[in-house]
Amino acid sequence: MAQRSLGRTVIFKYRETDETLSSDKRERSRSPHPVDSASLFSYMTFHWLTPLAVHAHRKGQLLMDDIWPMSQREGCCNNSLQFASMWEEEQRSKGSKASLCLVVWSFCRTRLLLSILCLPVTQLTGFRGPAFVVKRLLEYTQQREPDLGFGLLLVVGLLTTKLVRSWSLALTWALNYRTGSRLRGAVLSLAFDKILRLRNINDKSMGKLVNMCSSDGQRMFESAVGSLLAGGPLVAILGVAYNLCVLGPTSLLGSAVFILFYPTMMFSSKLTAYFRRRGVAVIDRRVQKMNEILTYIKFIKMYAWVKAFSQDIHCIRAEECRILELTGYFQSITVGMAAIVVVIASVVTFSTHMSLGYDLTAAQVVLVFY
Repeated sequence: MAQRSLGRTVIFKYRETDETLSSDKRERSRSPHPVDSASLFSYMTFHWLTPLAVHAHRKGQLLMDDIWPMSQREGCCNNSLQFASMWEEEQRSKGSKASLCLVVWSFCRTRLLLSILCLPVTQLTGFRGPAFVVKRLLEYTQQREPDLGFGLLLVVGLLTTKLVRSWSLALTWALNYRTGSRLRGAVLSLAFDKILRLRNINDKSMGKLVNMCSSDGQRMFESAVGSLLAGGPLVAILGVAYNLCVLGPTSLLGSAVFILFYPTMMFSSKLTAYFRRRGVAVIDRRVQKMNEILTYIKFIKMYAWVKAFSQDIHCIRAEECRILELTGYFQSITVGMAAIVVVIASVVTFSTHMSLGYDLTAAQVVLVFY
């Protein structure tokens, strides 16, 4: 009788859980994520977020119940299954020579190619605005008998180039962020599944494995978002050619300043990566120490070792905070240099240009800074 009642209880609990899951599925099917059905204009302008922003403004707060359920296309389940099938096919076809990089590229190839195609549109429209439209506007302001229709046409042209540039850049960011989220979720799901199936982890602690997975997952996300760097050479070539047309040979000095600043920025970024690696090691020590405390908490209480272990945890945490602070400093230096180098290059270029006896008009200064 006890077994029968226990079986009925288990069946009842199972049915109750099944009904809860089915109700959750029905709720999700009723309110899908709006980004999946957004049009191209809504997707590139993030207009699908407008109802959520309006709701948060009216309500004064935003709760978890107000946010849409996660899109099925962004979930770890479907992406991990797709990535696993592609990795198994790669292993069957190439054996021990299977390349994870090729699988990652195949997994997000289409979306990355679309984002890379949007980059030339962004760069060309951003270059065409100051190179042609702003130049014509400056010439238009110097005319004694300006043509109103031509001036309005120039303003509309400048507005159009700015809109196309901002929309194409927003579309690139949207594609890259969704691609990075899918890739990170798929890789982390397979990594954690592999960890759970390991019988022996040798000298690797569980905290270290989790830290490795989190850092590698973040690298996967940054590699997908890093496709924006593909437009760097195009921007450099257009910028050098444009400055040569406006200022002449002295503009090459500003390009030289940019080139000289690159080793400094690379050194700062390497220091940031170094401190991040040290931070991961310290975090692993802290997690391992906490696992020891939780495992042997009875003996620690019995022998009154609470203060000793507490001091160890505080020392490790202080070292971790110091490393994280140094990492933040060098990362902010790397980000801040990107804005400072433009000002330094402009000052050096204009100073050299004027010291050599060349004329420098306000239109040239505006065009170079623009």
